Amino acid sequence: MKKPFSQAPARLQRLMRRLQKYQVEIVYKPGKEMHIADALSRTYLPVSGKGTLEDEIELHVHMLLSNLPISVSKLEEIKFETGKDAVMQ
Repeated sequence: MKKPFSQAPARLQRLMRRLQKYQVEIVYKPGKEMHIADALSRTYLPVSGKGTLEDEIELHVHMLLSNLPISVSKLEEIKFETGKDAVMQ
């Protein structure tokens, strides 16, 4: 980075703090050479207004479950006990 850490914007300071534990080399690439990033930055998802809080919660739970280091039998036991609990319904 050309600027000292203290003069960098807060957003870049946070990024630089996260990257400190890695050996990284930052190389400038002109936008015309970044075909994938350019295509993704110009693509947008249509806003459908149909997304609900329940949908977001379900997606979040699915993401968490797919990354849990837990056996299938233990997960089924948790689901069963949660289903029986009136407070957790």
